[in-house]
Amino acid sequence: MTSTALMFGYDKLLNDTRCRILEQAGISVVQTSDMSLVEQSISARKMGILVLCHTVPEQLSDHLFHRAQELHPEMKTIRLYKFRPPAHENPLHRTIGAMDGPTRLTETIHTLLDGAN
Repeated sequence: MTSTALMFGYDKLLNDTRCRILEQAGISVVQTSDMSLVEQSISARKMGILVLCHTVPEQLSDHLFHRAQELHPEMKTIRLYKFRPPAHENPLHRTIGAMDGPTRLTETIHTLLDGAN
């Protein structure tokens, strides 16, 4: 299984910044705002972690999250939120605030990857 994180969001500048920070922390990241690439990657299980940014509409984020879980229940996901409180977490899924900062995102990705077998 790959340890690459796929980051899906619509704010290129924000995603570029997050990706640079994650790459400096040793995490391989592919970013996109292309819905078809995300769906193909989910179907083919081409990433270790799916990161759904807060710039993705909640309904679309929900759809992608559920689609990933339907196809690959073991797929790890991180959902960034803007205003709503964190959802229930389990060993494979995390929900964190978009404004929690890059350290929290980096730590969360490392935690999920370190838990991978």
